[in-house]
Amino acid sequence: MYHAVVGGATSDQQTVTSLSAMRSQSAGPLGQEAVDPMRHLTPHLKRAFQVYKKLENLQASAEGANTTLERLEIAVIELSGDGSVAGMNRRAEALIQRNDCLTLSQGRLAATNSSDAEQLEKLTRAAALTGAGLGSSTGGAMLLHRSGHLEPLTVTVMPFHSSHVLTESHPCALVLIGDPAERPASRAGLLSVLYRLTPAECRLADLLLEELDLRRVAERMRITVGTARFMVKSIFAKTGTHRQSQPVRLLMSLPGETQRRFHRRLLPK
Repeated sequence: MYHAVVGGATSDQQTVTSLSAMRSQSAGPLGQEAVDPMRHLTPHLKRAFQVYKKLENLQASAEGANTTLERLEIAVIELSGDGSVAGMNRRAEALIQRNDCLTLSQGRLAATNSSDAEQLEKLTRAAALTGAGLGSSTGGAMLLHRSGHLEPLTVTVMPFHSSHVLTESHPCALVLIGDPAERPASRAGLLSVLYRLTPAECRLADLLLEELDLRRVAERMRITVGTARFMVKSIFAKTGTHRQSQPVRLLMSLPGETQRRFHRRLLPK
């Protein structure tokens, strides 16, 4: 390589990305006419690679979230801003395929029981509008009645705000469906999947629901009140809430059980 001008875009311990222009020895050295375009192009190339890296990380995050959603003990259905179904895990797919209490009609959830259909439609539409920034509903809960002597399914509909992308569909609302006959889901597990709360943040949220006093919670977790406050701020940021009562209300709206026995074993009074 005899005559070249090179613009470095990105580098790390393993790779270097650059843009180069070269010409043969007989053509002579490159002058300012080659350096100036390279100087202008290199920042754009750098930004392009930065955007690509962010998109790559988001895709990996979405794939990880989808994998975790599949492991939940409840059916999870994601709704877009207009209330149509944007995605679901396998438990939800199996539930809809059975067609005993829930079905899809023109891309929207519909209860097969006529007495449940109107309530489900109102809940999903209002929650989706709120998640899209066009409403003020806090969501709600209802029972989906099934044929025969089976117990009704419990349904929780909630607007979805998160600082992390749950999936590529960017849901505005979630429909969480549980079967009383099955093992209750862990609320801490749901918080971890939906909002990327750390295990410590999940424990703090659970204890807030149990104790409702930050100083007592800090004592139970054997951390300082300052650390507890920092974790609460992190929970606010991840769940899109602003006051301590809001994540508590969010936790109460989730189906499942609080892991009290877990706290008593690892975090003695």
